[in-house]
Amino acid sequence: MAPPRSLNLRYTPIALSELGSMLDYVRHHSPAGADKLASRLQGLIAMLPDFPQMGRATQINALRVILANPYPYLIFYEVTDDEIVIIGFRHAHQDPEGFPGN
Repeated sequence: MAPPRSLNLRYTPIALSELGSMLDYVRHHSPAGADKLASRLQGLIAMLPDFPQMGRATQINALRVILANPYPYLIFYEVTDDEIVIIGFRHAHQDPEGFPGN
């Protein structure tokens, strides 16, 4: 039996912009904190191609979300047949109306 196929990983332009803005904001208050947050996010995202269902399903078809514990940030992504698409990043305390899919 063949091993499971790892999916490709892609970021939307909006996700890259949100990630940059989020890290810039944290870096303004704590450069070391921004480095730790970036490392945590990168670690979680790096696992997605091999474990695409690790995030919690949302009410939106194919949209999943991961909480980047211990940080209060969410990673929104979609799983397709051949890739993981990072849709966006949000602080967990933001108004849910601004979350992807709303």
